[in-house]
This record gives sequence, C-alpha cells and structure tokens, in this order.
Amino acid sequence: MPVGDSDYGVDVGKFLEIRKKQQNGEWLIHTDIFNSDAGLGSELLETCPFCDYQKYLT
Repeated sequence: MPVGDSDYGVDVGKFLEIRKKQQNGEWLIHTDIFNSDAGLGSELLETCPFCDYQKYLT
C-alpha cells in the first residue's frame, strides 16, 4: 500500500475470493474482498488512497 510518494506500507487482514466456473471450464473471479486488521487512526489507514477512514471517527 502506498505511503507517501516513494514508500510502501504493509497491511495484514483477511481476503476472500469467490470464483465461478464458466461453461468452457475456465474459472473467473466473481467477487473479492479484503478487510484490513489495521485499527482506526493507524498511520496505514490515514495514508490509504482507497479508505475514507474519517467517516468512521464521528
């Protein structure tokens, strides 16, 4: 996960991926989700470009 312009942080959490088998035998991703174990207010969440963690603080 990007932290600043040239640094990266490491996140730990849970990941779930659901795949569906197609008629031709190929498996395609149907749904996926990742949930971070980082606590609210952690530096990693503050710098995450995908998380609007401020809405959870009110």
